[in-house]
Amino acid sequence: MSQLRAEVRNPGTGRGHLTTCVFGARRPGFDFTDLRPPDPLPDPMACRSYRDPPPRGETAFAPMPFWDQLVEGRSVIGHAPWDDHVPDRAEHAMWYRFDESPMLADGRLDPLALIVLADTMPGAVGEKVGRSDRSWFAPSVDLTVHLLDDCRSSWVLAHNRARFAGDGYASADMALWDCGDDGGDAPRLVAYATQMFLFTFLS
Repeated sequence: MSQLRAEVRNPGTGRGHLTTCVFGARRPGFDFTDLRPPDPLPDPMACRSYRDPPPRGETAFAPMPFWDQLVEGRSVIGHAPWDDHVPDRAEHAMWYRFDESPMLADGRLDPLALIVLADTMPGAVGEKVGRSDRSWFAPSVDLTVHLLDDCRSSWVLAHNRARFAGDGYASADMALWDCGDDGGDAPRLVAYATQMFLFTFLS
């Protein structure tokens, strides 16, 4: 095993963002995946996109550059901000695709791209709490990502749940699946992540 730790901090500060990476080669062991994606899975192009205009009478949100220019999201499980619904489970699922997919020469999606997609877990909290008059966002306190297999499709299924929220923090997890470019292939778990985040309310 090889381990790497790097810290990035602003000039003049004592501490900053700490990243720890662990690298290992293939070795003998056991093979199974004891996790399942939502079933059935719709074709990505049949799902509502974040970029679709809102229904008549609903105010469109100012597009965030991340969603407007870098990553397209199409909803599998979840509600739009204007949907009136009775909040139930803290569960959310999206098809994600980069506008310019960072595919490597051997046909794999760059593994670092999966880390970017894993860092979208607060959506499950939004499903649980429903519509709110107070805008909020949720910066990471801790993000752990396990890269498990190669992803070879441009669409990635992101299925996440929030397991706990309290005292201004929440704990969530995310499973990322390669289901082929049309969502019709047998799902393969390519990454699993956990995150602790805090809530910040905008005035």
